[in-house]
Amino acid sequence: MEDFQHAQEANSSDYVRTVFQNAIKTGEIAYSDYKDSRQKFQSCLEESGIAVNVTADDWGLGLIEIASGAGDETVLAECQSQFDGIGNDSISVLYQRQVSNPDNENMDELIAQCLVRKGMAPAGFDAQDYREFIESNSAKCADGICTLQDGTTYPANEAPPSGRTGNYILPGGAHFDTPEGSQCRFAPLADVQDE
Repeated sequence: MEDFQHAQEANSSDYVRTVFQNAIKTGEIAYSDYKDSRQKFQSCLEESGIAVNVTADDWGLGLIEIASGAGDETVLAECQSQFDGIGNDSISVLYQRQVSNPDNENMDELIAQCLVRKGMAPAGFDAQDYREFIESNSAKCADGICTLQDGTTYPANEAPPSGRTGNYILPGGAHFDTPEGSQCRFAPLADVQDE
């Protein structure tokens, strides 16, 4: 509830503020409000000439993919601000958090536990191990230039040349960049809630 109050105050769009006002009253973001927000955001982008691809993940969340350089960044920011909200105070982020981590547990620990449950990481792999793993596979950026593990550099405002920043091999040899790894990263409780 506190997150919804903060998000309502952080956003200036009447539409977004109304969604969060409803969430404050009911204690959750309604799926219908989330779905309406995604549809309005998508329509705004398309009406502005930005091509999008919409896919659904395991949670039924409408993931809107926009090709790099597909359109005016200002238009993108305006559509997002108007129909989704800003950053971690957006409808999509808070709805995803609501369905993927309803008890607001430590996400790094949930991800680590998921990786162990799926046999992708060894027993004892914990939140600290996961953070170290991500850090070791992340580009190092300073003064607008990012450097990959192999020494390749690229501008910080662009995607890495290979599309990847590391090899993403977990301790024990499993590859993190798989559907199972993605599920652990974005919905670490999905397999637990299915049981």
